[in-house]
Amino acid sequence: MDLTAPTADGVGNVVIGSIDAPWAVDANRAAVPTQYVVDGTTVVQVITPNPDTAFPVVADPTFGHTYGIPTMYLSKKETREAAADLTAVYILCGAAGLVFGGHFVVLCEGNAYLVQRQVKASSGKCVKVLLSPLAVSPQTFTDNRK
Repeated sequence: MDLTAPTADGVGNVVIGSIDAPWAVDANRAAVPTQYVVDGTTVVQVITPNPDTAFPVVADPTFGHTYGIPTMYLSKKETREAAADLTAVYILCGAAGLVFGGHFVVLCEGNAYLVQRQVKASSGKCVKVLLSPLAVSPQTFTDNRK
């Protein structure tokens, strides 16, 4: 689902973010129907259990907030793939440094290193990454998805 906002000139919209498809599983790890609904400026995940649904139901978006800090959640599969993907982040940090200066490169690549180190140490586990303005904080967490 793409999140959009009006352009500065008021003509059209620009994509400002996206949210992966929602998911929900019951206590037996069976998928439970779910969808996102936009209510004004809020995205709400609606879960529709049926008579066969075993509670509790676990539902978790890929992005969220931890104490008001934007947080990205990586599944076990995404954690395994992230180590290779971070190489591109290092290249982008270096390129962005040409525009924003050397301090940005150090901050950007330092944060990428922290995430990469945690991802490698957490192979086969889920990782949440708190995305503060100056530093990231990767941590493992429990995910009940398959």
